[in-house]
Amino acid sequence: DYYRAAAGEHGDWAEYRQAMRDRDKCCIAITIDDWGPIAKGGFPARLADD
Repeated sequence: DYYRAAAGEHGDWAEYRQAMRDRDKCCIAITIDDWGPIAKGGFPARLADD
């Protein structure tokens, strides 16, 4: 899905998957649910949500 979103449909998905294997490549999807803490000297604490 990430390839389709970035570059559109691929002409040969089997070839694409094999090329990824041959080059030891992978895609990891990460979902961010929360963030923190706020470090001193970085993002202003007054702008952060409680």
